[in-house]
Amino acid sequence: MSRRIIQWPQADQRIIDYAQYIRADNLEAAVRFIDAVEAQIQKLAQMPGIGKPFGSPLPQLSGLRVSLVPDFPNYQVYYRELKGGGIEVFTVEHGAQDIAPLLNDLLGDYLLDE
Repeated sequence: MSRRIIQWPQADQRIIDYAQYIRADNLEAAVRFIDAVEAQIQKLAQMPGIGKPFGSPLPQLSGLRVSLVPDFPNYQVYYRELKGGGIEVFTVEHGAQDIAPLLNDLLGDYLLDE
């Protein structure tokens, strides 16, 4: 049974950006990266609880979860579970970034409205 997936344009763009970066060194790895991200998003839609809660003191980020991309553990999917099943994917980011300010800027008051 397929679950609903809402994917923000930011997530799509970040996946493309990272794949292009990886492609500069290894085309095959870039294709594997895209496949791994897409497979993980599908898996999260089926079982949203497998990701970890994203611990943040910012109230805008409450309810947000994070999951590593298999075979590319430096990359993380940031999402939340939807009422009625499925997930909403906000972004995919490299773990070396200071992610809380980036997410706060991206989401603003969006999560507070839910």
